[in-house]
This record gives sequence, C-alpha cells and structure tokens, in this order.
Amino acid sequence: MKITNLEQLIASILIIPISFVYISEIADKFMSISMKFISNSLKLSPTFAAVTLIAFANGAPDFLTAFNSLAAKNGLLIANCAILGAFLFSSCLGIAKISFMFP
Repeated sequence: MKITNLEQLIASILIIPISFVYISEIADKFMSISMKFISNSLKLSPTFAAVTLIAFANGAPDFLTAFNSLAAKNGLLIANCAILGAFLFSSCLGIAKISFMFP
C-alpha cells in the first residue's frame, strides 16, 4: 500500500496539533513544577530561572554529543564541528529573527 502526498498532508495536519497539546500538558504538569522548585532552591526569580535553565537544557544534547564523540577516531574534529554547527544554526536563527523584528 503506497501512501500518497495528500494522505501524508492530512496525517501531518492531524498529528501536529495533537502533539503540541500533549507537549504543553506535559510541560504544564512536570516542567513548571520543577522550574518553581529549582528557582526557590536557588533563590532566583522564576522568570530568570526558567530562561537560564531552559537554555542549559537546550544546550545539553550538544555538549553530550561532543563529549561522547571524543572517544571515536577523529573525535575532536567531530566534537568541534558539532559545537560549531549548533552555534552557527542558533546564531543564524537569532540574526534572522532580529532582522525581521527590526528591519
């Protein structure tokens, strides 16, 4: 059975909103409670703690990938390229967003 492009489009239109609803429910139940606990423990404002900790959590996979790749042959090159690629991707998105917000 071959899936057509129309069927893929319909499936995407149905699955994406449902995924966002589930992700928001999970974040509301678990992540907000954790952020509140961590901000109270570190005596930080909730906004500052959320922004800082989410940024650290966003960078954690890049760091772990780079750290684990050091064991492989040419691992240092892979680690540097992974970190450089993540930096360039984030920088390009940030610059694009700023340039669209302030033309």
